[in-house]
Parts: sequence; C-alpha cells; structure tokens
Amino acid sequence: MRQNKGFTLVEILVVIAIMAILTGSVVAGFSNVKYANFKKAATKVNNEISECRATCMSHENPVYTYFYKYDGDLYFYTTENGRMTFAQLQSSGGTRVANSNVKLYYVNNGDATNTYHELADNNFIEISFKLNGSFRTGAPDGDAANNTAFYKRIKIAGETNSRIIKMTQETGK
Repeated sequence: MRQNKGFTLVEILVVIAIMAILTGSVVAGFSNVKYANFKKAATKVNNEISECRATCMSHENPVYTYFYKYDGDLYFYTTENGRMTFAQLQSSGGTRVANSNVKLYYVNNGDATNTYHELADNNFIEISFKLNGSFRTGAPDGDAANNTAFYKRIKIAGETNSRIIKMTQETGK
C-alpha cells in the first residue's frame, strides 16, 4: 500500500451529500417555525375572542378584550374594569401573542368595501359582548357608555399564510 494523504473523490461526494441533506432539513425546520408562530397567534386570537364572549355572558358588567400592537409585537389584554386607552394597555402588562412577523388586519362593520386595515403600532381594537352573547356595538342599545366597535372579520397573517376569523354581530360567533 502506498501512503496517500488525500481524500478520494467518493469520500468528498459522500460528505457533500450529507451536508446538503442537513442543510435542507435545517431550512425546512425554520419555515415550519415561522408557520407555527403564525398558527399559534391565530389560535390565541380566536380563543381570546371566545373566552371574552363566555366571560361577558356570565358577568353583569361588560368585559373587554383588546388586541394591540406595541413595538411591532401583537398583544392582548382582557379586563372587567371598564374601557381602556392605549397608554393604560401599554402599562397593563398584556400577554404577547406574536412577534412582528405576524400581522393583525380587521374589517370595520361600516366598511362597504370590506377593506382590511392593518392594526398599526401603538393602536388597538376592542371587542366586547352583551349578556346574550351578541357583540356589543356602537349601535344605541340604551347603554351608550359601554358600546364598542364591531369588526366583520379579523385576519391574522404570517409571511406566507393567513387565517380569517369571521364574526356575526347578532350571534357573537
């Protein structure tokens, strides 16, 4: 046998193939992580709306759930202590839903064009329900101080995917 200090072509090709497989796995894993963040955020938003509805139906006083953007991240906060301003929400220590890769869009009830508006940084949307489970809205119902806006749809969007939550004013679903 001769003393050969190099690698054979077969050895080099095997190493390159293994590196390609590992690189492909890592890239696929990162795309799944991005999708998981979006999916988790959409689930949290939907669950918080449902939980707010259930809580409102079992409390005499209104309960409000807020979704707000602060420093690019999406948060939510639920309170039974009346309506809040953005400054109060910011200091409330709300729960982080998602980072800046996930966006929240909404369609206002009065918007005939059904145009989605992105929830901007340092802004919020407010959701509340009546005792019968329908959305508490800006329409007069004898309790104008506790009325809030109604959103036809809320869309949670990641970089490549989105999920739409459709809402019916009369039933609260």
